Amino acid sequence: MPRGPLYDRNYWEPRVKASFERLQNPLSNSEAYQSDRKPYAKEVRSDIQKHENRKSANHRRQVPGDKWISRILSRPIPEYAKSIQERLNRPWNIMEGCRDHGISTESINLLLDMKRWCITTGQHLTIGEAVWADKLRSMRPETSMGNPFEDTNENNIPWTIDRYYRWAQIYATKERYYNELGLSSDSSDLDMMFLGFHSLTMLTAMSIGVADNFYEILNEVVGGDPNVAWHGLGNPVIQVLYDNLPHDVASQWRYRFDVEIVGLLETDQSRESFALLFTHICNARMWSTFETNQKVDIAKRLCKWVLGQQDRQDSLFKGPIMADIFSPDSILREVGYITE
Repeated sequence: MPRGPLYDRNYWEPRVKASFERLQNPLSNSEAYQSDRKPYAKEVRSDIQKHENRKSANHRRQVPGDKWISRILSRPIPEYAKSIQERLNRPWNIMEGCRDHGISTESINLLLDMKRWCITTGQHLTIGEAVWADKLRSMRPETSMGNPFEDTNENNIPWTIDRYYRWAQIYATKERYYNELGLSSDSSDLDMMFLGFHSLTMLTAMSIGVADNFYEILNEVVGGDPNVAWHGLGNPVIQVLYDNLPHDVASQWRYRFDVEIVGLLETDQSRESFALLFTHICNARMWSTFETNQKVDIAKRLCKWVLGQQDRQDSLFKGPIMADIFSPDSILREVGYITE
């Protein structure tokens, strides 16, 4: 007897997995998110349906039902996939990466830059991401207008370190989903961005269904945020603001951030210092208890503190260097790090 429609596993199962992980993110502003429970199948289905409804009527697919999604969510991850992922989730280091995972020595400088970016922005460069960075290091999209890597005047946006890292992260994440689901990996949708089509040709390919919409891939399959992934231009300040404030709030405050924080931190040193400290502050035990306006106020005060340190730089070599001058103690105390 028929048991309902047959769904394309390679299409739907990675989307179910990405949606599930996205709904668990407290910064997603998802109604499903609660710190003490996981999203239900009906909430995952609703999230997927929202993305499907944004497509043109000709390209929408029937979203699987709650029971089908529930079976996917309850399916255990194969032991072999767990074993592989445990190794790939280890922090990247030069010795292990080159010795055990075949990463080329030609990629070491790029990977060191990535690790510096990750430390500064509170992320973690894994071996799995490093493997993909090594494989993709000589590649970049060639198209222009309509491509998230170039601006509307068809001038190339710099291929900054965050873009290298994001692509490695995307390929590694998608590969992980397929491994954990027991599916054969396929990156055809991502590879389209590297074929060199003109932007108008890419838009045509998307409109007739030959190529998937790239932003839909990020959101549905990988769970990425295009605002963070493609418009940071290597500025760690933008990354940490978007990572540590709810996404809709970050979007709402974006222009104020540009004026009150991002635009004031003009040097690489000040940007890295702010990003490193703000990430540390956001990991404090009291941070999650603050209202959004309190968090924004702390970000602005930290910016002022970092800028104030620039004025003291000339005196560093005129006397003993005290570690405490590099630490915004009043803010750290406020968020719960320093006690009297």
